[in-house]
Amino acid sequence: SLLIGFICVNTSAWTDYSAYSYFQIVTMCDLVMILFFYIIHIFRIYRKLTCVSWPLAEFLHYLIGTILLLIASIVAASRSYNFSGLVAGA
Repeated sequence: SLLIGFICVNTSAWTDYSAYSYFQIVTMCDLVMILFFYIIHIFRIYRKLTCVSWPLAEFLHYLIGTILLLIASIVAASRSYNFSGLVAGA
C-alpha cells in the first residue's frame, strides 16, 4: 500500500511541492525499512546478530514509521483539494 500511495501521489498534478515531497520521502523510507526487516527475517540474519534486540528495533521502526506516515497523510490529504490521485494516495 505504501508503493501504491507513492505512485498515486507521484503521477498526480501537485499543488504544494513541500507537502507531497515529504509524503514521498516518508513512504519510500518506510518501504525500504520494511524490506530491510523482511530480508533480515527471510535470511535469518537476526540469529547471527544477537547484539541487537530485533523485536525492540522492529517495534520502534513501526512506531516511528506509523507516526510519520500519519502526519504525512494528514498534510497531503489537507492539501489535495479535488485531485483524485492525491486523495487516493493520501
